Amino acid sequence: MRGFELKEGKWYSFLSNKDKYSKEKLEGDIENLESFYLDRGYLKFSIESSQVSVSKDKQDVFITLSISEGEQYKIDEVSVIGDVPLDEAIYNPILDNLKDQIYSQAQITSIEEYLVNFLGNEGYTFAEVTGNPDMSEEANKVSLIFLVQPGNRTYARKILFSGNYLTNDEVLRREMRQFEGAWASDNLIEGSKLRLERLGFFKEVNVETIPVPGTEDQVDIEFTVEEESTSSIGGSIGYSDFGMNLGLNLSDNNYLGSGNRFNLAINKSVYQEAYNISFFDPYFTMDGVSRGYSLYYRVTDYGEYNVANYLTNSMGGGVQFGYPISDTTRIGLNLNFDNTDIDPGSLPSREIADFLASEGTVFDVFKAQAVWSKMTLNRGMFPTYGSSTDVMLQVTIPGSDLTYFKTDIKQKFYRPLGFANLVFGFDGELGYIGTYGDTKKTPFFENFYSGGPRSIRGFESNTLGPRVTPAPCYEFDAKTGECPLIIDTDFDGIPDSIAQNPYGYQQVRDPIGGNLLVEGSLQLIFKLPMVEDQRSMRSAFFIDFGNVFSTDCQSYQLNCYEPSIDELKYSVGVGVTWITGFGPMSFSFSQPFNDGIYDRTEEFQFTIGTVF
Repeated sequence: MRGFELKEGKWYSFLSNKDKYSKEKLEGDIENLESFYLDRGYLKFSIESSQVSVSKDKQDVFITLSISEGEQYKIDEVSVIGDVPLDEAIYNPILDNLKDQIYSQAQITSIEEYLVNFLGNEGYTFAEVTGNPDMSEEANKVSLIFLVQPGNRTYARKILFSGNYLTNDEVLRREMRQFEGAWASDNLIEGSKLRLERLGFFKEVNVETIPVPGTEDQVDIEFTVEEESTSSIGGSIGYSDFGMNLGLNLSDNNYLGSGNRFNLAINKSVYQEAYNISFFDPYFTMDGVSRGYSLYYRVTDYGEYNVANYLTNSMGGGVQFGYPISDTTRIGLNLNFDNTDIDPGSLPSREIADFLASEGTVFDVFKAQAVWSKMTLNRGMFPTYGSSTDVMLQVTIPGSDLTYFKTDIKQKFYRPLGFANLVFGFDGELGYIGTYGDTKKTPFFENFYSGGPRSIRGFESNTLGPRVTPAPCYEFDAKTGECPLIIDTDFDGIPDSIAQNPYGYQQVRDPIGGNLLVEGSLQLIFKLPMVEDQRSMRSAFFIDFGNVFSTDCQSYQLNCYEPSIDELKYSVGVGVTWITGFGPMSFSFSQPFNDGIYDRTEEFQFTIGTVF
């Protein structure tokens, strides 16, 4: 029978041990059997006898249950008695729907819980509701009576915190939606607990409502938190899909227990040297208005980043503001300045050469960014329920050397499936870059890229989408394999020199990215056996899909497509992420599909310091 923990032996039973006899399991199965019949109206169901016998060879166990089903009962009348401090319009429609329905104990229990929760939200913390059936055996009918005992309305005397050895009490208290002196509301208490979990500072948060001795209408509410490290100081060594990363970092998402975020970083990798400093105060004002600052300097060699070969020197800074619309929704306004100096090298691709010839090589850009976000996730790290939506619109403002806009939508969604501790998850992103005014071509250094452990697993990082077109070759010599190449480094149309290009047209077709991004991931999240702390580890089967496209493909470009379902790339596999003392450690095994001749696949991927 479905719902029984004990099962008859199969060839694969050794994997679950469900065929191993246990008295505790049998008692649980008997309770499940009784619930099965009570939920279907058999109020007089009983187990006449239960027998457990052992085979002669003592290898098998035989279980025999003798049952009496009785008659099936329907609900005839429903009434509520007791001191009910609720408007009848709240519960009468629910109770009326029970009439003439087959009796179900599970449904009665859910109504009891609904009324208790409703009373709890109104301050009746210790309310009790009991549904009692009065059977009429002759007609097989049940008169259902709900006894309501609300007790006294209770008020929150004190809100207490324990376990926060690093985080200041003020940081926790400002997340409270239940206030001292107000009546105790189950919804507000649970909402306060949820906001603490979303901070990402705590491994676990528990709450307890404690009656105040000597009173009948006061309670203390105590939140107990288990903190986990939110800071790192010193050197760091990491490995990603681009090789080793070395860094000197001072990073803390809960700086000195204040709830503020501070980051000072000097990082060196094979493709980038970067210096960053940032500070973010989520409660710049008591109303929850946030403010942040950032400064950065970066030197990036994109040729080592699996994309087209060019160098950029960038520096800039910005200020960010956020305003809460509700407990789950915020809007933000960010103002940033960026100076970018591009070095295309001696052999720039045609796409890069054309853009720089039209727009120049040094750009001062002022950006205004509007952000709308809504988050109902139950946790900041490895959520199992809820969703989050982020919508961003960025546009360059007057005084900028380039005029373009960028929009990006990110969505996350998680829901437990209700069996085997499985959770369904979805991550998706949709981005687009467009131009306006005097700028006619999308800045290639702002393009989207796709592929890799942070987007579509099974493909090498950033390798999907359009490819660069090598610089033109003149008088190619088939015997020597050399190609005199006219080099015009200042893009004035006058050749500076002629060099020998040994590659001719066979130059590597590196990715150049595109102005439209489509990515998504469907996940079946499961718990690894024998791993107790599931909050520090996530494992999932996944189906990743997406690609990067261009809405302005040129006739000479390779692997460049406008948005098309046929050109979406896919991968199927399993991935694990583990939060360690060295940072997040992630690996995945995947099988890519619909890969083309220019796509670079990678079935095993491993990173330290990146959560996917």
